Amino acid sequence: MVATEDVAWDELPGWPDFDGSRRGSAEAGKDHELNRFHSRWLLARRCRGLEVDGYVGAETALGYQTLFRVFLAYSVIDDLRTVYYGAKGKKKAETFWSVPDALLADRLRDVLKMDLVCADESLGDGMIRALKARDDDVLVIAAALRHMFVHGSGTAHGTGLAKPGAQAVVDDLCEAIMGEAARRFAEYVREHYVDGVWRERR
Repeated sequence: MVATEDVAWDELPGWPDFDGSRRGSAEAGKDHELNRFHSRWLLARRCRGLEVDGYVGAETALGYQTLFRVFLAYSVIDDLRTVYYGAKGKKKAETFWSVPDALLADRLRDVLKMDLVCADESLGDGMIRALKARDDDVLVIAAALRHMFVHGSGTAHGTGLAKPGAQAVVDDLCEAIMGEAARRFAEYVREHYVDGVWRERR
């Protein structure tokens, strides 16, 4: 067991004790999914930015760095959903999670160019409808930014993330996502493990 005070600041809360207790007793096939989730957690926590030589400008590079951080944070919770539901199960609408935060949602709308984000047809009708509904679920906004970054339709200036001050708001978005992932992981451990022994979800 690892004492709480010995755990690094960037470690997933509860992981050291869980990792020590599950060895040899985890459900077959779950170890690689859990390890992948944990590895992505550490990457998202430890990433300090992107180093780009000779790029257009500092604001542009910073905007792309911000998009990259959203991508990492969103992938953490997406990997955890794979642990919960499997690769196929997580595609079902009923397995989607939410992170409601009305104040943060309003702050994000203030700094993002939401008209341009909502005009991106590659997001799909469902996500565009959710964005236009001005829902308090900030995970929807993160999903849109992640999609635009990965598929190349989102740019630093086009999303509004090259503006001064935008990065701090998106930092709060990433923290909200990581906090939800930590909460869901703790829930998963409570549901599935008793003294290191696997049990089916109640």
